[in-house]
Amino acid sequence: MKIVPTKIRKLWSAEEIRILVLLSLGLQIVLIVASLFRKRCQNRLLSFILWTSYLGADYVAALALGNLLNDQTEASERNINGDLTAFWAPFLLVHLGGPDTITSYSREDNELWLRHLLGMILEVSVAILVFLESLPSPHLWKVAIVVFTAGILKYAERTLALRSASMDQLRKSMISNAPNYAKFMQEYHFCSISEKDIIIGAYRFFETAKRLALDLWLGLHDRTDSQNFFLQLDAIHAFQVVEVELSLLHDILHTKAVRVHTLRGRLVRALSLSLVVLAFVLFRRSGRHNFSDADVIITYILLIVALVLEAIAAVLLVFSDWTIVALQDSGKLERPFIARLKKIIRFLKLDLAIVKFRGGTRWSNSMRQCNLLCICLGDYKQTTFTRILHFLGLKELWDSNRPVENTTVGDDQKTLIFEELKKKTYGAEGESNEYKRLRACKGEWVLREKGYTDFDWSMNKEFDESVLLWHIATSICYQMRENANQSSSEKGKEAKCDHRKISKQISDYLMYLLVFQPSLLPAGIGKIRFQDTCAEAKRFFTDNAREIESEDQYKEASLLKVIKALVKPKREDLPPMEKAACRKLLEVLDPELKPVEVKGDRSKSVLFDACKLANDLNELETSRRWIVISAVWVEMLCYAASNCSSDAHFKQLSQGGELLTHV
Repeated sequence: MKIVPTKIRKLWSAEEIRILVLLSLGLQIVLIVASLFRKRCQNRLLSFILWTSYLGADYVAALALGNLLNDQTEASERNINGDLTAFWAPFLLVHLGGPDTITSYSREDNELWLRHLLGMILEVSVAILVFLESLPSPHLWKVAIVVFTAGILKYAERTLALRSASMDQLRKSMISNAPNYAKFMQEYHFCSISEKDIIIGAYRFFETAKRLALDLWLGLHDRTDSQNFFLQLDAIHAFQVVEVELSLLHDILHTKAVRVHTLRGRLVRALSLSLVVLAFVLFRRSGRHNFSDADVIITYILLIVALVLEAIAAVLLVFSDWTIVALQDSGKLERPFIARLKKIIRFLKLDLAIVKFRGGTRWSNSMRQCNLLCICLGDYKQTTFTRILHFLGLKELWDSNRPVENTTVGDDQKTLIFEELKKKTYGAEGESNEYKRLRACKGEWVLREKGYTDFDWSMNKEFDESVLLWHIATSICYQMRENANQSSSEKGKEAKCDHRKISKQISDYLMYLLVFQPSLLPAGIGKIRFQDTCAEAKRFFTDNAREIESEDQYKEASLLKVIKALVKPKREDLPPMEKAACRKLLEVLDPELKPVEVKGDRSKSVLFDACKLANDLNELETSRRWIVISAVWVEMLCYAASNCSSDAHFKQLSQGGELLTHV
């Protein structure tokens, strides 16, 4: 029995090459569009589209080349004019060269540059063989040679970019000479910092950032210069400098920037664009020569799209951070020609289009949120939908891919983080051993510095356990105390910096990392502790359901809840349900009874230990309490950032970025 109907098989046999060539072209368009947003978007759908397009682009182009080779040997028998289809082979080389905006999907792809080189030799040989086998008419030789040259240039450029981004080559390329710090600080105007100043400042210390990213030794001179530079910045500008540095690092790792943004690279880009234009003109003048209309149309599509993509590459080349750096280094940034060019751009309103195209930021500028109590309150009741998931064995997969809320990293968060880091820097007094000691602190330094050593017991544990303890305690404190109960002086303090809100956001962010991105945190059994704590919380909520739930709450059908969660995953404070749950947790707390005596040694739950911590924190003055909690969370965030592997940080650069990496 034939699964595929005969008509479809015949249609595929007749149109296979055309379909594959157009599919290869379509994947190139998807790649260049999707890759423009990869470093500032955390959308899973975008990541999936980019991943499938990246994997499929090379495969489809190689498959099309193989089919072209087979087609040429059978052209006479099938009575198909192979002249023009063979002309598509060099275009497939252009596709294999890929767009400038993406050369690798992950860092591991760069390490396979040698395999890519062997693939290039093979594919170029096949393309040449296809063209020679077809023995095309003389009028196509000139056009073919032009496109072949462009294709080989792009393919070789991609291979060299992969090689340059490999770890061995990055380490070899490190510049040992530090920037002229004194001269740079004289030229840098801290009173009015422009976007250009931020880019130049980031590039001046880019080699220092690369050393940190590659886990290389950082000399005392480099560290001192970098610290002095950042200490003279405010929090917002400091984060912007780091943002540019990480953007440049992303470009080196995952794009052709390391090859394109050189004098030779710019000449190659100009040559490539000129070759595509020349190919279009030559083909336009060559005439139809009895080629089929479909083949002629496809060839024009290939030429036009190639021309458009080259033009886009040229625009991105001009309007990039690397160009500003290159112009500054050559002393041409403020020359009249550049000034006139800026006037033309503003007159045509192209600057607005460029700002919108770039999105105004180089990373997502957001942090995902996950709250343990919200998850447990939403899941403690068995519904038809959850029973089906359990039956199919998909509950864990559903939980690991559940929609999560995103919140913007605001100026308040950045200021608080930066000020706490400055305190540690001043506290270290330039001593290397003191820096190491402060880096090892995950909250205890703040507690000692503020005089709250009674809470040290919550820090003398593994990091993931401390995160869970303080996360639940923060959630309970957040729900149990309202701003309405504060005095006017306390409200005035929080108006300047809402420590309560910041504490909750960083708490939920670190919980998201612990549950969904454990590779970004120090190794531990955080997932097991989270699961045990959730199980205990769900049992507690089930036993006290009548006191926690209001009469008319959560009457919606389970399917409707699922749809609403997918469309709008954001949850507010879940009043009054979450407040009632937090109140009930504190009511059952027995100060004389240790939680370990109830749960035993086998359970890793920290639920009631966290309730004890929350009860102790609630004894503090409201404004003081949230200052302490926020400072503890910032120190935990810094500890996680400094103890995260460079590989894990590298991975986030191409997935929208993480606040952890910027810290």
